[in-house]
Amino acid sequence: MSASAAAQQLFRVHESKKWLEAAKWMDQDGLVDFRNQQREMISAFELFSRGTSSPHEIQPRSELGNPVLQGFARVATSAQFDSLPPMELFARWLEAHDLRPDNYRDGRCPVSTRTVIGEVVEGDSTIHVVYRIHTEVGTFGQTDRMELITARQVGEEWRFVPNRDIGSAAGGMFNMTMLGGGEGDEPQQP
Repeated sequence: MSASAAAQQLFRVHESKKWLEAAKWMDQDGLVDFRNQQREMISAFELFSRGTSSPHEIQPRSELGNPVLQGFARVATSAQFDSLPPMELFARWLEAHDLRPDNYRDGRCPVSTRTVIGEVVEGDSTIHVVYRIHTEVGTFGQTDRMELITARQVGEEWRFVPNRDIGSAAGGMFNMTMLGGGEGDEPQQP
């Protein structure tokens, strides 16, 4: 199977909301890097929030919970985070960043489809797959943008490094931010 065909498989399972199956398409080293980056942010928040309450805060930071942990479905504590293998953790991140219909006035989430445009070969075992993301945003029209995802050959199979579309800490917010809103906001007319 080519890297492009493998990318199309990844996109299909991602768009079908099969989070663990999508995580299985990811490169193990990329998942470990993703986990380590998230762990660093969790630790930074925990360090920052200790004893930093201000008289102007309505609720102390420590009572609000760690916002990084809130980015993972069914993960409430650092201990839970640490207990999950990278693939499961990534699947839970994908699940938590899935757009929810109840965040939109009309109950319809933007719908994105991904189409492979081509490949850029870097070497024998690394290919960058270039693809278009077409997003229907209901009454606000549609958007198109280009993205790439790095594919690494592992044995006879291709595995993908998390990118800003599928797997970045900012990925869930990127689509809506480009349209002039925050995560969960209704998009603005481009």
